[in-house]
Amino acid sequence: MTNAWLSSSVVSAEQQLTPTRTTALSVAQMRLVATESISMDRVEFLGFTLLLRDISRLDRYSTGQYLKVPGYNHLVWRMARTRNPGRGGGGSIQVLHVDDEPDFADMAAEFLEREDDRLTVESATSASEGLDRLDEHDYDCIVSDYDMPGMDGVEFLETVRKAYPNLPFILFTGKGSEQVASEAIAAGVNDYLQKGSGSEVYELLGNRITNHVERVRAQRKQQRHLDAIETAQEGISILDEDEHFRYVNQSFADLYGYEPAEMIGEHWELIYPDEEVQAINEEVLSIVEETGYWRGETTGLRADDSTFIEAHTLSQTDEGGLICTARDITEAQEQAQELEEVTQQYRTVVEQSRAGIRIVQDGTVKFVNDRLAEMLGYPKHELLGAPAEEIITSETEDIVRRHHATRMQGEPAPDRYEVEVDTEAGDRLCVELSVARIQYAGKPASLSLIRDITERKEGEQALERYAALFDNAPDATALVEYRDETPIIRDANPAFEALFAGGDGDIVGQDIDGVVASSDQVAEARTISQQVQEGEPIQKELTRETADGLRTFDFRSVPVEDRETGEIESAFVIYPDITERKAHRRELERYETLVEATADPMYMLDEEGRFTYVDDAMVETTGYSEETLLGEHVSKVMEEDHVERGEQLIESLLSSGEKRGTFEMVIETAGGERFSTENHISLLDGDGEFHGTAGVLRDITDRLERERQLKRERDRLDEFASVVSHDLRNPLNVAEGRLELAMENCESEHHDSVAQSLDRMESLIDDVLSLARAGEAVGETEPVELADLVEACWQTVETASAGLVVETETTIQADPSRLQQLFENLLRNAVEHGGEDVTITIGDLPDGFYVEDDGQGIPEDERGNVLDAGYSTAADGTGLGLSIVREVAEAHGWEIEVTESSDGGARFEIIGVQMEG
Repeated sequence: MTNAWLSSSVVSAEQQLTPTRTTALSVAQMRLVATESISMDRVEFLGFTLLLRDISRLDRYSTGQYLKVPGYNHLVWRMARTRNPGRGGGGSIQVLHVDDEPDFADMAAEFLEREDDRLTVESATSASEGLDRLDEHDYDCIVSDYDMPGMDGVEFLETVRKAYPNLPFILFTGKGSEQVASEAIAAGVNDYLQKGSGSEVYELLGNRITNHVERVRAQRKQQRHLDAIETAQEGISILDEDEHFRYVNQSFADLYGYEPAEMIGEHWELIYPDEEVQAINEEVLSIVEETGYWRGETTGLRADDSTFIEAHTLSQTDEGGLICTARDITEAQEQAQELEEVTQQYRTVVEQSRAGIRIVQDGTVKFVNDRLAEMLGYPKHELLGAPAEEIITSETEDIVRRHHATRMQGEPAPDRYEVEVDTEAGDRLCVELSVARIQYAGKPASLSLIRDITERKEGEQALERYAALFDNAPDATALVEYRDETPIIRDANPAFEALFAGGDGDIVGQDIDGVVASSDQVAEARTISQQVQEGEPIQKELTRETADGLRTFDFRSVPVEDRETGEIESAFVIYPDITERKAHRRELERYETLVEATADPMYMLDEEGRFTYVDDAMVETTGYSEETLLGEHVSKVMEEDHVERGEQLIESLLSSGEKRGTFEMVIETAGGERFSTENHISLLDGDGEFHGTAGVLRDITDRLERERQLKRERDRLDEFASVVSHDLRNPLNVAEGRLELAMENCESEHHDSVAQSLDRMESLIDDVLSLARAGEAVGETEPVELADLVEACWQTVETASAGLVVETETTIQADPSRLQQLFENLLRNAVEHGGEDVTITIGDLPDGFYVEDDGQGIPEDERGNVLDAGYSTAADGTGLGLSIVREVAEAHGWEIEVTESSDGGARFEIIGVQMEG
């Protein structure tokens, strides 16, 4: 053989080593008619429709030989599909690539991982490093070069095989020969691949890696399932189309007293008596041939010629073979027969019992009666031999197990308790177990009477629900029964007792009319009770005197008929209290009257901003009809930017927890007219959820015009102040300078008069500027402590011998600089008009503060004028100081009142102030 042989790139060592391969099963062979459970590691025989892939090549029997039993391989494959659906062995594949050329190893890893994203390749540059990696990590496949220093690829393979005999190993070399290939095959290589220059060789290498890894994974999985079959407690056998045993597991062989090897090749008639063989041929196998499946009881024959009763199933494969399971039920059958013979009379009583009966011994059901089988829907033979807890629900099986164990140990255990059981149909029953310890067949056992109490429990639960509803009903409710036409209270809920008895005394047994009706209402109450007894349902508004006073009720009655006589034997009477509802209704009616009388337009919007209500004023204002507006979005009458402004306000209210807000907007009427409004909105969120808004529109066109006019006046005033400040102050400064020069150059009696006049002019200019700016809007307000500010202002005023008393610790919201103007002018006014030794007091009011003195005061007829500009009683006064005070107060939104102090002096009260804390 030459190197041309190597150029084929691949030699599969497995193809040369595998002595026998089982042919893959056909699609027809994959159909399985068995649908019954076998207790073989909880594996179930199910139907399959997927293609069987090459799964049987390494199925081994305990002798180590390869099996050629299609039915056996089919069974193993079904178990694999049942336990592990999907592709066998899928998932990532860890590859160790050993090559002494690092660049080539990196390139090969990149090609392999690109070819198949399941591959993850790690590289080692020597065989010794590769062995270290194997000790540290788990790999699914090894790819190795041959020619490497220290240890070549075949030596590396031999070392690996000692520790990892089944790990796929591919020799990937550039220096191949027949001898190397032969040594590699002998050492157990899985594949031999010649390095090449194209990407095709890496595609081929990747395929070989995944094929070998998946094959090993499949073999491992098959071996696990083979072990499950071999160790199953259920007897399992497979017969070929000639009805000879091709496979039996140990449990099956033990059942009949043989070794597995003794049964292989024998006909099934070996394990049945002659009379049973004929019945099986004529009855059982004919059914299997017709339907593909049979289940029942047969008599088995052991090697020692003894017989036993077996639970037997047969499933036919498409090849004509059979899969057989068998279980010895002789003991259960014998116990049943013995019980039948010895206790026939007792059996009659048991079978006619309305309760289900079963006997449990050693954790297994030994006897059940027909009633229990009927109750649960299972054939009796399926219940016999089953674990005691099999029918008990998982939630209650621990109770049964615990009580049974305690009882069997001879210790006290509850003899009656309730559990839940599952029926064959999947229903769940509530049952009552009455349990006693007995001797059964000479051994301790547990006898259970099982009564279906599902309906009773449902009735009890319904009664409990009724009682809970009755007791917790918010409406006062009573059940009355009629005794000689007198309605007697048979039961009353707490709400009824609290309302009509004040929680004191027991009203059950009393005449209800005497309980709920006052003396002048008894006749009416008797009439109503008579109508109820006659079967007439009543709903009527009543007024009754209760422990809480006079209340109004929406009275209702529900008559209850006697099922046999049809007569009214009792009735429920219900007293829903509608006192608050009626008051609310009256309040609503008043509100509706108020709404109708309001001239301002009103509307409601849903959460999407669509009109749900408009009043007549809204219709008149917008020019749209009610029908046109309802259902329309508010943008029909509102500009888009104003819609957004409203949405922002709503979001702000929702986040802050506030209920109401106001914003300005422009309404556009159907005729195109536009006018400004102030929109007062309230959130509709009665149940805690946002359901829209209600709004009232107020026409502010005139107000805005007044504000614009006021702004124009302010602008003119600002211009005037600028003129005063610039055009008057500059000449004044010149005059003051000239006066000073004149006083230095010559003396004159007129100099002092001129100086006083100039000072007065400067004060006048300062006051005019202060007055002009006092009415401006205040800046940003902040908390201001009055005491600290007043003390600071006192330092800036010429106080002579005047005194100051501060009786406040209040903090208010104000513009500090503007508030300082107010206090300085009030303090200066008190000092100037109250006398040199005047005492000024600052104190608190409920919604503001006051400034008062003990001077001569202000005459009552002049108090209305003192805040006007120009008013002054001092010869050198400007008459502007108190005007500044008024302007500052009004700019803050406050009010100022002038009155007399307790000492007869002047008192100024500033109210409407926002107080802190």
